[in-house]
Amino acid sequence: MVNALGQQQAAVEPIARRRGLLRWVLPVLGWLLLAAGAAGIGLHYNSRVWEPAVLAASFASYLMVGALVAVVVLGLARRWVSAAVAVLVSAAALWSHAPMLWPDGSAPPGTDLVMMQSNLFLGHGSAEAVVQAVRERSVEVLTLE
Repeated sequence: MVNALGQQQAAVEPIARRRGLLRWVLPVLGWLLLAAGAAGIGLHYNSRVWEPAVLAASFASYLMVGALVAVVVLGLARRWVSAAVAVLVSAAALWSHAPMLWPDGSAPPGTDLVMMQSNLFLGHGSAEAVVQAVRERSVEVLTLE
């Protein structure tokens, strides 16, 4: 009987170890995702003209998705207070992007403008091809990278 009990205990041990692992992995992952979402909001509203911050701000929308995923992950971990914080951060992220998703139509009417952007691949692109495309399409504003 001791042998059977020992075998049963050995079978339960890996399951308990996995549950223990998930007990701390999910909250840590949730908080990392939540931090990414909060960083995205901070970068979205950042007004400093500092090149690394400006470059990072281009990923702000993607970082904010972390807050939405954090709600799910922290909910699965049954960390209700943390999940509530993630809901608040997610609401702030959605609030910051709502004007882009649902325009209110308050922009004044304007004229149509033909724009073109071209990447000249560090000087290896064809300037003649760009000039020809500008002339063919009656481009009014050209930006080059």
